[in-house]
Amino acid sequence: MKNKKIITIGLSIIAVIFIIWLYTFLHQVFIGTKDVSPYLIRIGNFGIKWYSFFIAISFLIGLIFAHKDVRKYRLNEDNFDKIIFWSAIAGFIGARLYHVFSSWDYYKLHPAEIFKTWHGGLAIYGGVIGALLVGYILCKKYNMPFLLLADITSPWLIFGQALGRWGNFFNHEAYGVPTNLPWKMFIPPQYRFEEYAQYAYYHPTFLYESIWDFLVFIFLIKFKSAKKKKDGDVFFAYLGLYSLGRYFVEFLRFDTWRLFGVKIAHVIAILLMLISLSWFLYFRNHSSYTHEKHSEKSD
Repeated sequence: MKNKKIITIGLSIIAVIFIIWLYTFLHQVFIGTKDVSPYLIRIGNFGIKWYSFFIAISFLIGLIFAHKDVRKYRLNEDNFDKIIFWSAIAGFIGARLYHVFSSWDYYKLHPAEIFKTWHGGLAIYGGVIGALLVGYILCKKYNMPFLLLADITSPWLIFGQALGRWGNFFNHEAYGVPTNLPWKMFIPPQYRFEEYAQYAYYHPTFLYESIWDFLVFIFLIKFKSAKKKKDGDVFFAYLGLYSLGRYFVEFLRFDTWRLFGVKIAHVIAILLMLISLSWFLYFRNHSSYTHEKHSEKSD
């Protein structure tokens, strides 16, 4: 008991020191007295970006914890891994295609850049759509419960999104319109958009979305443990809650895809929120499959 108390105190001290250091670090970056590199490691022409690091770490963490639920419901782990692998590939392709279409004026003049993903350019909505389509097809192929797998993976998807936004921070991207608010963020001149080059400080929209995503992640983890849920509840909660936060953050973004003056991200967010509401107000009442039935079937 004494050793546990010592460990707890030690971890608490480390946590406090880390929080103080993080605040100091972010404060220096935000006011412009310290710059950050997009690269975690760079040796010559070879480098690993922070963005890639955060995505890889969140994917591995999510996979480890998702496997616990897969074993809990006694689902086929090999088939699950196949579905996750190909869904991840489809998600990456979808995220890239969405970005390319959203910046087509640039890519039609520089077609070779379409394949240079290391230069950046992934969009979460395209990734989610691509992953869901392939995931659904493969669940049918391997006779796996799509909605249950979506429930298992959704919290870790939003966890990855929350961490991934910090990759945007190191890349000096996904920031918002100019502002003079106390938490304004300095953007170095070489990363500013031409139409706003005269401004130095901007909304840290990456931070807004990251905080929201972490809150949604915590909610989904708790919601996933609730009793008498139906398959799909966690997944549709994810769609609705993420889209709600993205909808409001999008008002502060100026670098996202527009068609006829309308932001595509706003359209998709509204559509996904309506789908989420439709599930909870109507469709779930016509679904009889619950998480508990999977457990009973496995016993």
